[in-house]
Amino acid sequence: MNNIIIALKSMRRNMSMTIASMTLVTVTLFVFGTVLIIGSNTNHLTNSVFESLKINVYLDPSIQEDEITQINKEILEVEGVNESIFSSPDDELNNLVTSFDDPEDQELMKTYFSGEDNPLYPVYEVTLESDEYSLEEASKSILEIEGVQEVDYGEEQGINSLVSALEFVQLFMLFLLIILFIITVFLITNTIKLTIDSRKNEISIMRLVGATNWFIRYPFIMEGLLIGLAGGLISLILVFYSYSYFLTLDIVKLFAHTLLVPTDLLTSVLIYLPIVGMVVGSIGSIIAIRNYLKV
Repeated sequence: MNNIIIALKSMRRNMSMTIASMTLVTVTLFVFGTVLIIGSNTNHLTNSVFESLKINVYLDPSIQEDEITQINKEILEVEGVNESIFSSPDDELNNLVTSFDDPEDQELMKTYFSGEDNPLYPVYEVTLESDEYSLEEASKSILEIEGVQEVDYGEEQGINSLVSALEFVQLFMLFLLIILFIITVFLITNTIKLTIDSRKNEISIMRLVGATNWFIRYPFIMEGLLIGLAGGLISLILVFYSYSYFLTLDIVKLFAHTLLVPTDLLTSVLIYLPIVGMVVGSIGSIIAIRNYLKV
């Protein structure tokens, strides 16, 4: 507690440098937080697309009820399969009929394709557990099951290219966040170092009067921690309200429902900004003051 009081007094005495350091920490963490939000939304959207990808498994029209149940068991045993939902030819016809808006077209479809004239196949709609599993590999395994006539996961519509593009985006955002985090650590560390470098005479005087290394070190570490905490909290507030305002813009409202809500980001991502500021601020102080404590 005594070290915190000393650190606060020291920050007040060197108010201009403290404000400058706090501002640089805030700006740096604001940029990092903004990219973090972009990365989180990119990952969220990518996962949503992956979850919407399904494999349609078409069965032999002459297949029996007990065989349908057995096929379902074998589908669920395929690696990566999460769920399979059965749809009979009648169910498929109903789905097709309801896809038409015009009642006359609906009646026409019912008239021509009801009963024994229904040309549609019994089908299983299969979803995978996550994007870690390949649609192509799962489809090949399912196609080998006896009674399965055809599988379709949108290969001809370019689903494989879409999946590859989404995976690349995820990796790119992860790489960008790692690089930006390293830059953030470097900038904050050097900002805190500049704050301490400006007070090297104060450190020299403390050494001359016989102060121990740890007696000198603790207040400066606490000062770096407090500057980092303050910068982190300010950046958290700025990023949170900037993102909340962004979601209210007319151009964004059209797809705002596909983005993460601010409160979810606050509890899962943004809460770490003050922690990063505290940790990096402390590290910056330790590195900076070490040079002045050497005998």
